[in-house]
Amino acid sequence: MKKLLLSLFVTTCFFSCSDNDENKSIQLTGNTETSQVVYADETNKPEGIRFTATAPWTATVKNVTATRSSEVDWLSLNMYSGDAGEYTLTMTLQPNLTGQDRVAEIIITCADTVIRIRVEQKGTKADGEKPEGAGKRFIDNIICKWEDSKDDWRQTIVEFTYNPDGTMKQIADYSDFNKNDIIDARERNEGMEWKTEFRYDKANKKVYTNSIDYESKDDSREIITSELTLNEDGYAVKAKYELNQDGNIKTYHITITYQDGQAISSEIIRNDGSRYSEKAVWKNGNLIKVSGDKGTSDITYGDLLNHPDMPIDLNFLIAETDMYDTFCETGNFGLKVCGFFGKRSKNMMINEKDVAPNWNDESYTYTYENDTEGFITKITVDNNGGPGSNSNSIYIINYKK
Repeated sequence: MKKLLLSLFVTTCFFSCSDNDENKSIQLTGNTETSQVVYADETNKPEGIRFTATAPWTATVKNVTATRSSEVDWLSLNMYSGDAGEYTLTMTLQPNLTGQDRVAEIIITCADTVIRIRVEQKGTKADGEKPEGAGKRFIDNIICKWEDSKDDWRQTIVEFTYNPDGTMKQIADYSDFNKNDIIDARERNEGMEWKTEFRYDKANKKVYTNSIDYESKDDSREIITSELTLNEDGYAVKAKYELNQDGNIKTYHITITYQDGQAISSEIIRNDGSRYSEKAVWKNGNLIKVSGDKGTSDITYGDLLNHPDMPIDLNFLIAETDMYDTFCETGNFGLKVCGFFGKRSKNMMINEKDVAPNWNDESYTYTYENDTEGFITKITVDNNGGPGSNSNSIYIINYKK
């Protein structure tokens, strides 16, 4: 009797499993495997993910290796939803320049059936070598906190997006309303403070940018467009800026000169014909002074390296004094941090002082925290209580995984 019951139980389970397999609303086809491997220099997977769906379906991509965010910026699909039918999802990948393996999961949902595809992109090419540019650390975002008044801290998050070749695609600043250190859906939709988009014309050695500063939540906006003309080293020798503030348009033409790859001067011509110039002094590989009609910025450096394997120049990103901040451009909307204006300082600054004839002097002291590889993870800015200074601030740097 026990054997008969056992036999009936096994038979029932067998047919139940078979029915479940046959009734699945989505099935992988064409020998598609649930675990796939691509190499660091591969940017697509031609065979794709093939499946048949008997009902509408959706697909999402989730990071497996990242700890801060589930968003994946290095793998995208040609479609993310569809009706019943036969499909091939193709993957587009960015080259893996991190030097580390990374893993994402493609989740396809159809009715009650969920299929998970694990995609691992190696940190090396098929021959075991690392691709050109590997080892660089790309910043994902920087959390910027500042003291609006005593103990009243505000914060935004600056997000960096890159092209497949590692060049900058967009820099965008979002208000972090709830101060939870991530960009939530509402903040992404409503909280943008400013953004700069980059477009490259390599054949003609040009870079074009478009910046929008959302000054308030009404229709007041400032739009800055630029055209950079590059030399053989990729540094801007000419720049044209156009500022459009609610229809009030101003233009600036700037000529930059270099010595041994270091920017030493710029001459600015405004649309009204007025001119002013800026001079830079370098010592031991560091930019120590910027002078112009508005005053002088003096910069002192410590021993911490301005890490050469990071595309972003953090010195210019955190710059506070007027002459240092605006050297070669009309405002810090991301151009200098991307290295368009010559070699950057070898070290990180520890003090920045502004001496202006018609303003209160400003002074800032910088301290740093870094990881075991020497990459900076936190910057603390002390305004030294100066009456003309901006507030104390903190920068938390998060790198792409």
